[in-house]
Amino acid sequence: MRATVFSLFAAAALTTLVLFFSNSDSSRPLFPDLLVQGQTLSPAINGRVVVGDISLANVQITRTLSIGQQKFVSQVVTDANGQFSFQEMTSKEPLLGESTNRLWQDISLSYDGNDYVLWYTAIDHEMDNFIVRDALSSLACNLESSENEFNISDKRRPGLPVSVYSICDIALTQKKATQMSG
Repeated sequence: MRATVFSLFAAAALTTLVLFFSNSDSSRPLFPDLLVQGQTLSPAINGRVVVGDISLANVQITRTLSIGQQKFVSQVVTDANGQFSFQEMTSKEPLLGESTNRLWQDISLSYDGNDYVLWYTAIDHEMDNFIVRDALSSLACNLESSENEFNISDKRRPGLPVSVYSICDIALTQKKATQMSG
């Protein structure tokens, strides 16, 4: 009896799937938008690059985001004051490969024959992007600084800070964010 009920249930499910896929319009996405929501890969980024007290103008900055089997690369050039910005990056496409819950984010530049890491971190791209958003909104980067490791904490996840490697003064950025919100 159980086998018959299970067989009928399986046949009904299979029939429903066949009808769904055979009636699907090729211009319509296979999965509804509710299943493939936009995912924030990177919040907006704003910063300034200097060498000592001198603004670094017309230098290319590269943002590389790696997640699963995908890599997203974008580039901008600093203005006369050393300012740069990247727009928020989102993806409505499904992320492919294993480990799509971890995103590696690298912001770097080459100057005078040397490579500099302005920002490098591996994060949980959905939750941690919210946590690092303030730090990325006003990076203060001096090429004379050495690379440091910073921990960015969030009161919603005490004991689980986001580690960032950077030559930018993340502590100064966090202090400014705290002053603006407090």
